[in-house]
This record gives sequence, structure tokens and C-alpha cells, in this order.
Amino acid sequence: MKEDSCECKDSLFVNAIKTYARAGLLDEAISLFKRIPQFNFVNKTESFNTLLQILVNESKLEAAHRLFLESSYGWEVKSRIRSLNLLMDALC
Repeated sequence: MKEDSCECKDSLFVNAIKTYARAGLLDEAISLFKRIPQFNFVNKTESFNTLLQILVNESKLEAAHRLFLESSYGWEVKSRIRSLNLLMDALC
């Protein structure tokens, strides 16, 4: 899809990640998130936070922490506030 002129919106990935999670397919949800750069994609903040929230809700704290470290490096602090709050809430 990267070569296409079609632009994928974050909501498409958010819904796909939620669908995988509801089906109990967390590994597939993570895999999809990691493949997002293959698509014409503007902003993955909401899909990132959605996946992070799902991992926290499923008590997959190590996976959530790893995802945060791998995916948010270089982001502005403003873009990471919700993600940091999700992780802090999980630890308290």
C-alpha cells in the first residue's frame, strides 16, 4: 500500500487492533502495529495508545513496557503524555 496514493488513517489501525484483541489475538495486534510503516500513514499515536491500553488491561505489563520503549523513542513529550499515564496507572 505504500506505493498507492491511498492514505491509511489511524482509525483503521485502531479498529483492527481492537478486533484482534477481542478475538484474543494479541500477538497479531502487536505484529500489525509493527507493520504500520509499510502503509501510507500519517500518525500512529492513537493506534499506539490503543495497543498499549489493551496490553495493560490484559496485564501484559512487560509487553506494554517493551512496546513503549521500542515505539516511542524520539517522540515529543507532549505526544507521550497519554502513554506515560497509561503505564503509571498500571504500576499503581
